[in-house]
Amino acid sequence: MMISSNSLQGLKILFVCQGNICRSPMAAGLACRLFSDGVYIDSAGLNPVYAHPTPEAIQVMETEAGIDISGHYPKPVAAVNLEEFDYIIALDAVIYAYLKRIYPQADHRLISWNIADPYFGGIATYRKCFREIKLNLQNLRSQIAKQTRH
Repeated sequence: MMISSNSLQGLKILFVCQGNICRSPMAAGLACRLFSDGVYIDSAGLNPVYAHPTPEAIQVMETEAGIDISGHYPKPVAAVNLEEFDYIIALDAVIYAYLKRIYPQADHRLISWNIADPYFGGIATYRKCFREIKLNLQNLRSQIAKQTRH
């Protein structure tokens, strides 16, 4: 199903994971491909401590989707104005609970996904993560399409 770019114009989506080096930059990179140009996509982490995405995340995004996330620079969610986003995607239940507690004003825009952190896994774990992110993004896109039709 195609979503008209006019119905998404100005939509803002934020992806949040632990370190902003695996899941959230992968989700943001793929979301940029799946959504129209009028959608603003960003990512952040609860506790980013590294300067770049993991080599495995970069490799999987390149081989599975032809997307280069190597230029991504991790940033803390505390540096992001959550009020600006229409959807805030917490990539696991722990992230969701933290965001809900610390940013209760964003509760109605907060969505929880259940995607395991691939950080300590190998390339197969990152590929699994990529597939789960892709499926969740397709579902999110369908949900948004239904909402924009009403």
